[in-house]
Amino acid sequence: MTAALQIDSVHKWFGSHHVLDGFSLRVGRGEVVGLLGPNGCGKSTVLNIVCKLLSYDEGQVQLMGEPINALSYRARGLVGFCTQHCALYPDLLPAENLNFFARLYGLSEKERKQRVAELMGIFELESFASTQVGQLSGGWQQRLHLAVSLIHHPQLLVLDEPTSAVDLEARMSLWRLIEGLRDSGTSILLTTHHLAEAERLCSRVALMHSGKVVAEGSIPELLFCIPGKAVAKV
Repeated sequence: MTAALQIDSVHKWFGSHHVLDGFSLRVGRGEVVGLLGPNGCGKSTVLNIVCKLLSYDEGQVQLMGEPINALSYRARGLVGFCTQHCALYPDLLPAENLNFFARLYGLSEKERKQRVAELMGIFELESFASTQVGQLSGGWQQRLHLAVSLIHHPQLLVLDEPTSAVDLEARMSLWRLIEGLRDSGTSILLTTHHLAEAERLCSRVALMHSGKVVAEGSIPELLFCIPGKAVAKV
């Protein structure tokens, strides 16, 4: 079976700065892959390329078995993107935000009505149906933001540190929602700085440094590779 996402030997330069240096990664259908690494290692560049917000200079990126460049703007319809910074309209109600983005993705009036009602229920947003988004807590805003990223039934969900700006209770709630998506077979690429988050949500983790993947595997596999001296020093 073709992968949901296949990235092979991708390079990206910003002027003389070599941001991605032969970056490769695979996300299988129904798999959750975590991408971990320090700030500045190129994680955001990878996500922007996958979401067709940025071009790359060398290599190949495929979505659902098709080259991303050949898909053109249709590639954006295959991907749902939830960033760490909420990208919602604060003066609109939750359902109005969902409906707005559904229209951007070309859903018919009937599809919009059904999908908005479905996501309002799944994400338990009915209690805030009459509340402007700007009046919601950060956790509930991020909950809605995740719902918006799913409005068009994407085949790959990209989550960029989705719980970084919320409190512990909201983080646990978001984890349960992401677990539900994972268990339903959604393909997910997740960046995070929380090792516990990666361990709980991801079937596989890729460690990134200086624009490339330097280690890959499950959390237990990666921990097994760490020398005992390194653990002792911590």
